[in-house]
Amino acid sequence: MSEEKILEVLEEASREAEKIIADAYRKAKIIEKEAERKASEIIESGKKAVEKELKELEKKELRKIEREIRKIMNETEKTIKKLHEIALKKREAVINQVTETLKEMVIGDAGE
Repeated sequence: MSEEKILEVLEEASREAEKIIADAYRKAKIIEKEAERKASEIIESGKKAVEKELKELEKKELRKIEREIRKIMNETEKTIKKLHEIALKKREAVINQVTETLKEMVIGDAGE
């Protein structure tokens, strides 16, 4: 093979190698962009999952707080009822005391 022919073959091989390298580079860029897109999707999906989980936790905490508030309200209502009953009994006792005192006064006045 002549030197000229060898140079032609080498140049042709070089051009083919450049085409292969350029094609590989393009494919690598496409793969890189696709990988970035998928990574972004995964990250976004993860963010949404975390946000959803946080909302669920917040709802659970709110329900807990609501239950506690209801318990406190029920206890407060029971306490108010008991206090009301005590107040009614004291009122009745005072009325009875006043009635007895008035009776004694009337009986005492009648006897005089």
